Amino acid sequence: MLKPRGSKTFEDYFNDIFMPYIHDQLRFVSRLDVVWDEYISNSLKASTRCKRGKGVRRRVLPDSRVPGNWEAFLRVNDNKTELFIYLAEQLVASARGYDEQKQIERYVILMYDKTSQCTKVNDARKDLFTRKGRAIDNIPPSESALLEHTKRAVYMASLCWGKCLEPSPQVGSPSEWGWQKDKTQMWIPYWTSLQQASACCNELIKCGCKIEIGCRGRCKCVKAMLLCTALCKCGGECDRD
Repeated sequence: MLKPRGSKTFEDYFNDIFMPYIHDQLRFVSRLDVVWDEYISNSLKASTRCKRGKGVRRRVLPDSRVPGNWEAFLRVNDNKTELFIYLAEQLVASARGYDEQKQIERYVILMYDKTSQCTKVNDARKDLFTRKGRAIDNIPPSESALLEHTKRAVYMASLCWGKCLEPSPQVGSPSEWGWQKDKTQMWIPYWTSLQQASACCNELIKCGCKIEIGCRGRCKCVKAMLLCTALCKCGGECDRD
């Protein structure tokens, strides 16, 4: 059984230890079966297990603290059974959420290209930008940005509006649902965990402004706060003054 390695609660154990291990295994296979062992009464295995000593019964709840003596915790059959049930339930919930996110991605892709066969927004972005020549601002959001937007939508619809008639509703911190605080401590959207294109893909941005007109407010380079380059229609020789 995977050791806690610093996890404080069983929820931390699932998120920080168990699920990363599952994701790591899925990198090499297309299907992964999780099988839990069981100690049947009056079996040889159960008899051998009894000789290992006894532990202390602990309830397995998301906010319950992980015991310091992990081996002693696993010696109690009820502990191990309850742990397996908890991990299995969380695993099913995660898989269900993953399927729902895939449906959302497919829906968003069709909004941008109704003939697309892509199932992932990142693949659709690449296809529309490279093969169909779409501009960056006319392709689907990245998977990371879409996830944060989905979090905000769920937070507003389910936790805020869904509990608007409850007295003193407990909705949790917005920081867990696609929001962050700015320098003035005001909540603003957390757009994505990826770098901005202007910071890592400068060569992909170009404008179609004519040199005699100059680059102004509607210029893509101006919007991205970048200098024009030779790829731009103005050839990078525009006058922004």
